[in-house]
Amino acid sequence: MSSLLSKSRFKELCTRLGKPQLSLSFGILFFMPLIEVHGQSVNLPSHFDVDVTVRQTPQGAQLFINQHIVDGNDVYPLPVDYDTRHLLVPSVFGTPDAPVNDIPHKTDDPGWLMSASDMLDDEILWFRALGELRYWSPDTQSWETELTGGEQVILYGGLPPGVLFGDPEELAFWQSGTQWSQQGVEGPTESVIEYVNGGIHAHLDFCVKDSEGTCVSFTRRGRRLTGGISDTGNPQPGAYLIEMQMFSTAEVESGVKKYRDSEPFFIIFRQGISEEEFLLAQQSLVSVPQIETQPVPAAGILIMN
Repeated sequence: MSSLLSKSRFKELCTRLGKPQLSLSFGILFFMPLIEVHGQSVNLPSHFDVDVTVRQTPQGAQLFINQHIVDGNDVYPLPVDYDTRHLLVPSVFGTPDAPVNDIPHKTDDPGWLMSASDMLDDEILWFRALGELRYWSPDTQSWETELTGGEQVILYGGLPPGVLFGDPEELAFWQSGTQWSQQGVEGPTESVIEYVNGGIHAHLDFCVKDSEGTCVSFTRRGRRLTGGISDTGNPQPGAYLIEMQMFSTAEVESGVKKYRDSEPFFIIFRQGISEEEFLLAQQSLVSVPQIETQPVPAAGILIMN
């Protein structure tokens, strides 16, 4: 079975959705609400970015996450979580078809993309970690309330101004990364994505581990990730969900922010499960929930004491 959607199939799905037709590269992300893709597997592009922009609103300039991810000149629509209306950005730890050979518990996608016209050079785009780690089990096909392995998803952000040559303990705190668990967020809850320099194109490092594992060997050479495979332990197969938002500390005057924070959004990671199972995890978030109805008593009978 091919892991790609054909151009004709892609156009058909776009037509059914009433969406504009988008360009197609070697892979396609198509996890859309209320769509069933029978007989096809779904693949993420091998390199993709979240598209961040600044829009003018009645309340002032605001950071926005556009409703698509970008792979070069190609764009792919993003689904929306039914309950929160947050965008849902899919990603995958390692390479889906060869996880053992490509460090299965680590990735630097999605990246973050912003054009030169949105923010000024030397301003900083930050992320803020929200909520807690959520886990979808392929065994129960549901979102679980407990992770028995003590798993964490870690995001290694950039260093704020003055940290690199400052207090060593403070430096170690920032280098430990932002850690989502089912208890909430530990480490720096706010961290740098990138300093603006003619726009932004940055790829930060994500890792998933269990309570016995560590991500300290997680390094990069260019965009290729290197480091040990067993150092992360054995995090449970499934889907992992984190919540975050974008913001900037730039000010128009003292105490007055230049840009309003973005709306929160989710990133959902595929970890050691099939594409079909990953699609089920996403569909559980974007689908209209089933409403259980209670039987209505028959009318016409009035019982009085």
